[in-house]
Amino acid sequence: MNVEDITQLCREKNYALAEKEAKAALQLDPNNVHVLYIFALIMSAQMQFAPALSACIRILKQEPHHAYALSALVTNCVQLGLPDIAEAHIQRYPHSDAPTTQSWLAGLYGGLAMYDRAIENQTKVCAAHPNDPYARYILGTLQMSAGMMDEGMHNYKHHASRNMMRTYRADLLNNGWDIEKYWEGESVAGQSILISPIGGYGDFMQFCRYVKALKDLGATHVFGLMGNPRIHGLLRSCADLEVIDHHEGVHFDFWTDPFGLCAHLQPTHGFMSQERYLTAPSSDWANQAIQAIHANAAGKRCMGISWHSDTADAGTRSVPLATLLPLFGLPDIHWVIMQRGLALEEFRASGLGSMCTIVSEDATFDDTAAIVNSLEAVVSIDSYMTHLTAAIGKPVYFMASRALDWRHMNNETQSPWYPRTTIVRQPTIGDWRSVVKCICLILTDNQ
Repeated sequence: MNVEDITQLCREKNYALAEKEAKAALQLDPNNVHVLYIFALIMSAQMQFAPALSACIRILKQEPHHAYALSALVTNCVQLGLPDIAEAHIQRYPHSDAPTTQSWLAGLYGGLAMYDRAIENQTKVCAAHPNDPYARYILGTLQMSAGMMDEGMHNYKHHASRNMMRTYRADLLNNGWDIEKYWEGESVAGQSILISPIGGYGDFMQFCRYVKALKDLGATHVFGLMGNPRIHGLLRSCADLEVIDHHEGVHFDFWTDPFGLCAHLQPTHGFMSQERYLTAPSSDWANQAIQAIHANAAGKRCMGISWHSDTADAGTRSVPLATLLPLFGLPDIHWVIMQRGLALEEFRASGLGSMCTIVSEDATFDDTAAIVNSLEAVVSIDSYMTHLTAAIGKPVYFMASRALDWRHMNNETQSPWYPRTTIVRQPTIGDWRSVVKCICLILTDNQ
């Protein structure tokens, strides 16, 4: 089987067969960089970080400029708690004057929670390329990740600009979006504005809170473009948001995206933190699932849990299943498994399922919201599940990496966006065991 075939197996998430074929290919050609890289991705996707790291190191010895291998190496080092190894490889990466490459390297330092170095390096990039919107955007994310909110948001605005769209988002131009209508914070009084679903579902759920601010500023209509009907019920509960599944024939004066809402409205309206701004819709399917959960719980406290994301950039956010065993050992909690994908397959194979209720992967976002609304709380990583749970007003215990996404502003325990979300952060890079231990103590104390 050739590299393309193995890559296709990986895309299809047939990791067991992909791993077998990659190992066979490496026996024939141990130093094949293409196979080594896809093998690293396969192992990392299965949270087998040590062999993935080894493959990345082998690649970088042959090709020091292999950017994808370096990114994968950093991810694996973060999960293994080996930031020094990652730092050494970043320092050895061949120099480039390109602002995108320099910004990417600064971002890698940010992924290691080395914010002082990341910001210092990125500040130099911005000085050398003062008109590059991507460089300023990356500086903003690093500053906010380090807790420098005002400075960071000032630079982050460059992400939500027509200059950024023209320079780096040719895909949007090719799809027919009018860049001149992209909203840069102009007055919306008497105007209609459309929110495009750039980003993930969690991003849309988090930043639709700013629809109220747009209406307060005089917007006549705020359209939320969302092609997936499985989330329409939840989004339609957002006051003043008119959910549409296509924009052909819909008149709008401006368009933006969830991140643009944040960039242009957070400085004046703050985080708009509130206990609940979305409402979980009801469905017969969800009601039956809720009845089954409570029957299985037999009087125990019912809590949801999600620990893994299959998205491409989630490598440092997911928690190994073995690390979660102390949670599943708590005697008074019935766990409701809100997990999907590869991690759910691993969970089913573990034998732990007999003590829990597994929510079907057929559940829509609307169904999931209804189920979560019936639970006491949810334990989750930085994923859509955290945003969904918090947006409908349920408590979240957020298992957080030491290097958090910029949206959490380096806050140690409290989310600035969600008053009922408790951040439980790694004390050091890679230390998920301490996170789980802390959550066990919290849940025990809250009996």
